[in-house]
Amino acid sequence: MKLLLENWRRYLNEESVVSEGLTDVVFHKTKVKNAGKILNSDKFMTSAAFADDKDLEDNKKKLYYFSTMRSPQGQYFTMGHTVTFQLDGRVLGQNFKAAPVDYFKGQDNAPDEMEDRILTDKPFISPASKYISAIHFGMPIREDDMLEEADLNAAKEAVQMGAKNGFPVYFYLTEKDYEILNKTKRLDFEKWYKAFKDAGGDSVDMDDDDFDQDGDLNMDQDLQKLAQTIKAIQSGNLESIDSEIKARILNMPLKELTKYIQLKVELAKASPSAREDITLIGSGIKKLKGASGLAQWMKNSLSPEPQQAAAE
Repeated sequence: MKLLLENWRRYLNEESVVSEGLTDVVFHKTKVKNAGKILNSDKFMTSAAFADDKDLEDNKKKLYYFSTMRSPQGQYFTMGHTVTFQLDGRVLGQNFKAAPVDYFKGQDNAPDEMEDRILTDKPFISPASKYISAIHFGMPIREDDMLEEADLNAAKEAVQMGAKNGFPVYFYLTEKDYEILNKTKRLDFEKWYKAFKDAGGDSVDMDDDDFDQDGDLNMDQDLQKLAQTIKAIQSGNLESIDSEIKARILNMPLKELTKYIQLKVELAKASPSAREDITLIGSGIKKLKGASGLAQWMKNSLSPEPQQAAAE
């Protein structure tokens, strides 16, 4: 462990902290498929913090956050091949507030994610290329390995973006070298791909039409109906509101409706296809000072004798 920490310190070159609470170098780890979407759009999709009152409070009342790690060895867990974006903490700190977060604080055997959250009211951080210093691909090579075509395409896109924007893209043959971003074991794409083919590796095109970039089912229809209802109320077109969602809003107790809205946001907050609707709901929550305020406004607006309320 001591050796790993020393390697990390040398990697960062310095341990100074910028004024907004970020180290000069921070890291964001995600699935390779997600990285492909980030590179295609040149945007980092932030996470909604308003699905839970406590989360919103911890987020300093900002609607969204973007998770980064102070070390590439932060114990972030995800299945499958991953990518680590190395980000310029100084540039991020000039544009966003940040705060350290211990999500698993107080839990036994909790992982140390070394998380710093970037706090924002924006659903995206754009352009992503402005903040990227390097991209590291964790796609260890195993004999006769099968790699999804989407992962391979993401790697190629990263190389192209790196060449365009002047940052390096590295590949690693083993999980151990990737974990510490071993400088002596880095390969460019051509050398990595040759090693992959020499080991009998091949790519396969996976049919994921029914899934979004995170492998989740496409956008929750109830969330879409909630967003459509907000739009209809704002425009005064109450006749267009789905009768089922209208009845649910009117008949649910306020506390239950509030939890219902938060649950629908929680279930879809990682889905790119739901981002527009989540952004609309988040704006209402911000304006009306919480999910309960939004729920009350919807109830008031749809009741036979609506009380005075506005979320224009």
